[in-house]
Amino acid sequence: MLRKVPTGKPMAGKWMAWKRMAGKRMAGAMLRAALILLAFASPAVALPICGSGYRVNCVVDGDTVWLRREKIRLADIDAPELQARCHQERVGALKAQARLAVLLTGKVTIKRHGKGYYGRTLATLYAHGRDVNAEMVREGLARPYGGHRRPWCG
Repeated sequence: MLRKVPTGKPMAGKWMAWKRMAGKRMAGAMLRAALILLAFASPAVALPICGSGYRVNCVVDGDTVWLRREKIRLADIDAPELQARCHQERVGALKAQARLAVLLTGKVTIKRHGKGYYGRTLATLYAHGRDVNAEMVREGLARPYGGHRRPWCG
């Protein structure tokens, strides 16, 4: 019985195809590894949103955060509440919460102004040299606090 032995050319073609495929996989793996390293090396990671349980560093809502186990209320601003009275306020509250988490990246400086009605520290927060409280108002995600809560629902 005679067996047909493949010539070098077809085998070389298969070898090259396999080599190209392996090279693409390796390049993809290297790219993924580089992205993971960049993500962990980058100091600009948004503060997480608070969940239930123990709170250390997280954003509660658009004007309240936990920093180093201290509950801080951003002084002189009022943001929509997550326990909203209407859909419009709920949407605004989620936007303010997400934006505050992003603004509080890197080193955050706290300028304390005393305690508020509910025992929270009233403070102005600074990140990257910017007044975060004023930035929230400037972006329309909060408004200046006038001593009492005003409705967000139209």
